[in-house]
Amino acid sequence: MIARGEASYFYSLDQFKGMRQDCTVQHLRNGLAVRVYEAHARSSLEYGDTAEFNQCQARLGHLYADGQPGCVAEFTAYRVLYETVHCATAGWRGGGMAKSLLHTIRNIPRELMGSSEIRHALQVREAVMTYNYAAFFRLYASAPHLGRAIMDVVAEVMRWGGLNAFVKACDLPLPVSEMAQLLGFSPHSSSSGGQGAEGEGKPLPGCMRAHLAGEAASAPSVEEGVAECTAWLRDHGAVVVEKGTELLLDTKASRGKLFVPEVTAKVAHGDENLSVNDFLSQAQRNLAV
Repeated sequence: MIARGEASYFYSLDQFKGMRQDCTVQHLRNGLAVRVYEAHARSSLEYGDTAEFNQCQARLGHLYADGQPGCVAEFTAYRVLYETVHCATAGWRGGGMAKSLLHTIRNIPRELMGSSEIRHALQVREAVMTYNYAAFFRLYASAPHLGRAIMDVVAEVMRWGGLNAFVKACDLPLPVSEMAQLLGFSPHSSSSGGQGAEGEGKPLPGCMRAHLAGEAASAPSVEEGVAECTAWLRDHGAVVVEKGTELLLDTKASRGKLFVPEVTAKVAHGDENLSVNDFLSQAQRNLAV
């Protein structure tokens, strides 16, 4: 029903919670329980419901530890990505989450270290830790499964950090076309779509779409990417000048002028999941509890 578009996120959320409750009441710790929690976790991650994703992820950790089979590499990679982005936003010296990330990495089973999901997640961690902006957006373009949903948390932070770094370090003007590549606005020629073999052509269990574009996805073409990058640079106070037919980022003129624009509230009017009936039914259920 989810993949066919016959169920909204809120409807599927109720169904998943009901199945999870059945698993708990019946003390099910088998392959069925794993599939339920994996599907619910993907559904929550695709929609951006972090709270539900975390609940499912925590339960899956216990089920995997019991030896239950499942998509262990996929969800271990999600955990590495999740803890990486939250270390980046809270500070790498923030204690708890940094220790949790190290614990997660140290406990990755040896047989999983060669999986594409784990390799990708560890490369993202290195790119974020070392402020390698170009590598981060190359990895964003090739993220397996739903990795982009988690990487979106720090994508804007990485773009902002990259802009500041280039403005401070470069004395010569930079072509906006190169900035668009470095900051992920233009498509990478090496990108393979980033969905992994399991996601080719059909949605993963629990997902509505076969492919997750991500909020920081590159533009369809280089020209559109340059246009988006130019607008983004100017919105952040950067000075973009024209030299013949080429657009250049004037790094010297941009120093001291960069700023983060005020975030305006976004209302997803076109989101089918935000129907009035769903909202009212959810409110009634909350009141009944």
